[in-house]
Amino acid sequence: MSYPYTQLNRLDEPHNYMYTPYGGEAFLHAYRMDRLAAINRVAGAVGTHDDDIDEAAVLAFLQSVGWDGERFSAASKISAPVVSEGNTAAGLLQFSIAAAVDTERMLEALLVAQLDARHDGLIKDWLDRLVQRFEVTKKLYVTYPAGFRKGEGANTSARLYWLLALSLCLFYAQTRNLKYLNALLKVNDLLASLPPEILFGHFSAKLMTLVFQVELAAVVGLAAVGKEPHVAQ
Repeated sequence: MSYPYTQLNRLDEPHNYMYTPYGGEAFLHAYRMDRLAAINRVAGAVGTHDDDIDEAAVLAFLQSVGWDGERFSAASKISAPVVSEGNTAAGLLQFSIAAAVDTERMLEALLVAQLDARHDGLIKDWLDRLVQRFEVTKKLYVTYPAGFRKGEGANTSARLYWLLALSLCLFYAQTRNLKYLNALLKVNDLLASLPPEILFGHFSAKLMTLVFQVELAAVVGLAAVGKEPHVAQ
C-alpha cells in the first residue's frame, strides 16, 4: 500500500480528504515510510531563510511542554537564534480581522507569541481562523481582506504552509488537542508532496524536519495507545 496524500503536488491538486477509507496497519506503515522519506528529502533540499524563527526557542518550547528532545536527534544540533526584531514589533496585537492581513507577517507574529507564551487567547483565535480557511480551500493566500474570509493574491508560497505547520506543531504539542494534529497532517501532506525546488530557500531544514518528527511521533504514539488491551474496571 502507498500513502496517497503526497503522490501528487497538492498545491496543484488539493485533496479534500472526504470519506477517507480506513487502511489499518498497512496504511500506518505507508504513512510512516512516506514521512521518513520526506524528512530525508527536506534535509537535503531546504535552505535557510534569512529571518527564520529561533530554532533553539522552538526546541526549548517543545521540551517545556513535555516533548522529549531525545526523540528528535536529527534536530538536536540547534543553531543560534535568528528571529529578526522586525517580526516582533507590536506582535500579534497589531492584527485585526477588521483590516487586511498580511499572512506571512501574521504567521511570524503568531509563532513569536507562541514561543514567548504571550496572548494565549489571541493565539488560538488566529490559529483557528487559519485552520478554518485552510480546511475550506486547502490553500493559504498571501493576504486576507477585512473579515478574513476569501483570500487574495498568490497561494503557492511554501513558506506560508510551513509557518502554519510549525504553529500547529507547537499548539498540538502544548494542548494535545487532536483538531490541531489533524490540521497538521493535512498541511504536512501538502509540504511533503512538493518537489525540492519549490521548498528550497523558504525555511529552515532543521525546523521542517522537527515538524515532521513531532507529527510522526504523535501519530505513532496514538496508534500504540490504540493497540493497548482494554482493562475492565
